[in-house]
Amino acid sequence: KLFGKQLLLARHYINSRKSWLKMVPTENCDILMTFPDTIDDHTLLWLLNQIRVGIPQVSIQVRQHKHTRAHAFFITTTFENLLRGAEQMGMYKTIKPQFGGGMRRFSWEENNIYENIESELCFFTSQERQSIIKYWLDNLRAKQGEMLHNIHFLEGQPIIPELMARGVIHQMFPLHEQRILNQLMTSWVQAVCERQPLDDICDYFGVKIGLYFAWLGFYTNSMLYPAVIGFLLWILAEADQTSQDICCVVFALFNVVWATLFLERWKRREAELAYRWGTLDTPAESLEEPRPQFRGVKRWSPITGCEEFYYPPWKRALFRWLVSLPVCLLCLCFVFLAMLLCLQLQVSVGHNSPPKTRLHSQT
Repeated sequence: KLFGKQLLLARHYINSRKSWLKMVPTENCDILMTFPDTIDDHTLLWLLNQIRVGIPQVSIQVRQHKHTRAHAFFITTTFENLLRGAEQMGMYKTIKPQFGGGMRRFSWEENNIYENIESELCFFTSQERQSIIKYWLDNLRAKQGEMLHNIHFLEGQPIIPELMARGVIHQMFPLHEQRILNQLMTSWVQAVCERQPLDDICDYFGVKIGLYFAWLGFYTNSMLYPAVIGFLLWILAEADQTSQDICCVVFALFNVVWATLFLERWKRREAELAYRWGTLDTPAESLEEPRPQFRGVKRWSPITGCEEFYYPPWKRALFRWLVSLPVCLLCLCFVFLAMLLCLQLQVSVGHNSPPKTRLHSQT
């Protein structure tokens, strides 16, 4: 009875998660934000107001799960708002051939030069739409003295990551498009001995996932050369030791040349894909926005002249010397004492053991 009860609960949980994805069509929702069933109306209204004030022209549908009674926000926005978000993120888009072609950072003032700008359905992929909305949600900052129940926000602190860490927001994830998934299933997963649709993978899952599968396919194809050469050398090698040693030396030299060519060819292939997908001239990590979970004091950056969050290096050094170093020394002392104790036990056992006697056979 207990096993059957747990099985019913597990099936109920799985069905409830699946039904979240089927309540609203994907074209009416880009990001789904779910809450625990214990959430109160005041928290929902407070967060709803924060999102609508912080993100202009955002569309939020508040739904309640029919089985678990938990609430969720179905979030999307308008096409004009997505265009402004693409400009803020510095997203690269394709230029029309009559304007030179290639990729360029999106600019609202020159939006007529970008390809497919006239079509709201074709200009942004689902992954780009979700990235823009998630960028806005992660960068919702609290004002001075902002608080929610017993949660006191610092000035400029990201709201959404803090609420997720506190358990107020259960999870936040993008929704899939079943039509595109079916196309990828046919052209990618079920295809045999065909080239990967890297552009489709990049459009749906993003550049990082696209580059990963590009590298995986490139590596798999490159491994065919040492496999074939190694198999031929294994066949040509005779039974004597001399021919086997010669084949091993030849195969080792081939691997050295192959590894060098593999790295250089992949660098060229990676640069080609990065240029095609508009990530070749992305800024360095030091110039990017800090992660939303970063905490610090506000200051004017001496490099960019913009307002930023700054964490003093002396605080890191203080933590390193007063916390990390004493803990490491304490662990080393504990290990050293444990080693001495083991050695002392070995010596004690050796002294207390009876002397070994030799058994003589009786005749």
